[in-house]
Amino acid sequence: MQERGVVVNPFDILRASIRAWAGCLFPAAAISCVSVFLARLLRVNIMHGLQGGSSTLIAAGTFFFQLMVFVVVNAFVSLLILSFVRMNLEGKKDATFQEAWRAAAHALLPYLRVLLGLLLCAATILGAGATVLALGQSYCASCGVSGPKMAVLLTTSTIFVTLVIALVWYGFFLSLAPLIAVFEGCGPVTAIKESRRRVKRHPGAYLASLVLFLAFYVFIGVGIYVTVTRFTSERLILNLIDPSLAAFLGPLWLSIWYTSYKRLSVA
Repeated sequence: MQERGVVVNPFDILRASIRAWAGCLFPAAAISCVSVFLARLLRVNIMHGLQGGSSTLIAAGTFFFQLMVFVVVNAFVSLLILSFVRMNLEGKKDATFQEAWRAAAHALLPYLRVLLGLLLCAATILGAGATVLALGQSYCASCGVSGPKMAVLLTTSTIFVTLVIALVWYGFFLSLAPLIAVFEGCGPVTAIKESRRRVKRHPGAYLASLVLFLAFYVFIGVGIYVTVTRFTSERLILNLIDPSLAAFLGPLWLSIWYTSYKRLSVA
């Protein structure tokens, strides 16, 4: 039985999100640059570690430490931006950085509890799927692919694909859990259950709002790239397009995420 007859319009979500994003664009983009810089630094360090001669154990430990630092800092940056977005949506146009900082610091622990729990589950599922796939490929490579061995390869590949699909599916339905934990004071388990319940009532509208953002991102990105390449092919300039887009449009993604949470919570 449907609980309420409220209609959630993805275009309304997008319009409200764009207004909130535009209202705090400069501070949000400046803060977002921190995440973009750390993401690129993490990528460089990973590539350097793969090309270097360090032992596997040291490389794995270094990667894990850098990943945890990135997750924590990125979580705090996201909460800072979400604080500006929330205050803007509530009509507080003159929000200060100190207010956003205090709100983000207060929300960091409950946000991380849910986020790290979801990431741990996702890593476990991906790890299990990758292990099964690797075992199947190793078995077939050592014995040759023929007859029953082909069945083993197909089975392990199917298991891997099924686990990836399940991860994306449940990740979509549980994606509001960090926001529910922060803004409603719920524990991780309650937040996860509530996220699934709310998204399940309006999955199409929520998914459409995310797809609209991706389409907007691709349209803007392609437009900028085509325009820039008409004047220059300098690699340094072209390499700045992606991080610049991430810095400016990353806060819009967070705005859509928060606005979707608000609309699905009252629908």
